[in-house]
Amino acid sequence: MKLLVFIFALALLPIAQAAPMQITWKNNQQPPIVLEVEDLQTMPSTSFTTGLPWLKAESKFTGVSVSDLFDELGIALPEVMTVRGLNDYSVDIFKSDIEQYHPIIAFLKDGNLMPVRYKGPYWLIYSLNQYPEIDNPAYHSQMVWQIEKIELMGDDE
Repeated sequence: MKLLVFIFALALLPIAQAAPMQITWKNNQQPPIVLEVEDLQTMPSTSFTTGLPWLKAESKFTGVSVSDLFDELGIALPEVMTVRGLNDYSVDIFKSDIEQYHPIIAFLKDGNLMPVRYKGPYWLIYSLNQYPEIDNPAYHSQMVWQIEKIELMGDDE
């Protein structure tokens, strides 16, 4: 019986990795944009190696820079966006931080897709190695993992 449960859990693992991420507008003025890992993989990618407070060693992260994501989608970079994780944790990210510190929406860690169990499938990451001045709780709190939604303000808000 335990073997059967284990096999079933392994069968569901790819489903957990393939969970979509949505970009929505807070006033629902436009339909949501639903992105899969495969969609992000077709966009220009950025990689960097950095240490993070939640990891024992430095890791190489690969993903799409937030700026490139919006460029690829033909959306102007908003002044503020709310990034929300599967656990309902959310934080506002400001355009000025995106432009100055170039965070990415990572989907690979050390060359592997990140399952939900390991903070995936999408994780907003800043390079703390490149920008040591943001290695502090204020910026750590912006690195939302298990992203399910990015909410944007509408034109009339």
